[in-house]
Amino acid sequence: MYHWTPDMIRFMIDASAYGDYHKHLAEMIFPYFSGAEHICDAGCGLGDLSLALSGRISRITGIDLNPRPIAILRDHCVMKGITNIRAIEGDIQLNPPQIPYDGMIFCFFGRSEEILDIALQQCRGTVAVIKKNYSVHRFSVGKYPTGPDGYTRMHALLSERRIPFESRTVSLEFGQPFRCFEDVRTFFNCYSRDEDPDVLTDDFLRSRVIRTRRDDFPFYMPHQRRIGLIIFRSEQIK
Repeated sequence: MYHWTPDMIRFMIDASAYGDYHKHLAEMIFPYFSGAEHICDAGCGLGDLSLALSGRISRITGIDLNPRPIAILRDHCVMKGITNIRAIEGDIQLNPPQIPYDGMIFCFFGRSEEILDIALQQCRGTVAVIKKNYSVHRFSVGKYPTGPDGYTRMHALLSERRIPFESRTVSLEFGQPFRCFEDVRTFFNCYSRDEDPDVLTDDFLRSRVIRTRRDDFPFYMPHQRRIGLIIFRSEQIK
């Protein structure tokens, strides 16, 4: 289970509200789900992608094992008057739908093999998988590998199993705004994999951000998030 701390949650809320990352992501994947009545946002986290799709899809089920982001998604639905998102706290494998979903989205959630198993059991239509398309950790001074299970691995697995799919790679701006310079340090302390915190010097932190003209977010860390999108049909899983 992804460990959401209060700092991680507030940073993600600010980043999502500051830019158009989830809007662009929703525009990119929606054409594959046009006509779908009910889709699942698997491992939805704070549910920003579900919220971005809510005006285009009739019913969305967002499910996440962690209660903190699910509670925030529910609050955001109430605040925005959104009634077609059902937010479920729980293990997706233990909460199958009574009727298979018309489509499923796995956005930075699930191992490649696990995604195929869940989609085969719970979906009767289109599956969209969004994976990282980078190999080095982005928020560390040192060069730390992110792990093998990304876009390349999912691409190879589908090819090995001869499952037809579409794929594309893209970079979308998903930077981090900061309310003060101390928050820059807090952010890197949250996400850095550097064992020695002393490497996070003021000079390094200042090199990663730019000054804005905004009073609410005077600092911003630009970041082009490289992702891979893979689309396939659940009935073609072998």
